[in-house]
Amino acid sequence: LVGNFYALFDIPGIDGLTYRINYGNNTVFAREYGSRVYGAGETGEAFKNNSLQIEHTLDNIVNYTKQFQKHSINATFVYGFNTVEFERTAALGQGYDDLTLSYNNLALAEIQRIESGGWDEALLYQMARIGYNYDERYLLTATLRRDGFSGFSRDNKFAIFPSIGLGWALSEESFFNASFVDYLKI
Repeated sequence: LVGNFYALFDIPGIDGLTYRINYGNNTVFAREYGSRVYGAGETGEAFKNNSLQIEHTLDNIVNYTKQFQKHSINATFVYGFNTVEFERTAALGQGYDDLTLSYNNLALAEIQRIESGGWDEALLYQMARIGYNYDERYLLTATLRRDGFSGFSRDNKFAIFPSIGLGWALSEESFFNASFVDYLKI
């Protein structure tokens, strides 16, 4: 079961400012079962596995875009989280006198194995990005992302990931005369 929902709002009074909320849900039910008459040294085997995974994601996104003369800026801020829960139970039976009931009665097996497990994880994230464009030729993007993850070590649950990008639309320069190139950016 997958569901993705979002709403987008233009903030009144400030041109170019928007707020978007995204919610996603992904739930996976897995049921697997079967039997093999020739398994386990031709004494037959049967198995039954059930698992469930539930994932939720929520994003809050604020974006601001402004253009004036030859300048334009785009700023984005994201705050969100993601959670995942998983659980699994598996049972296997080997060595049957009669495999008629198959996986519907694993207790009839001579050898019975049962496994179960589960885990959960959570991710909390924030991101700020600003982009600057001058005359569709010179581009700058700076991003700062902060992630908190339940799988990180106990004393370091959060990490910061900065990045910067520079661009030059060479094909937009007046001296660029290569007719076979529509757009070239470095």
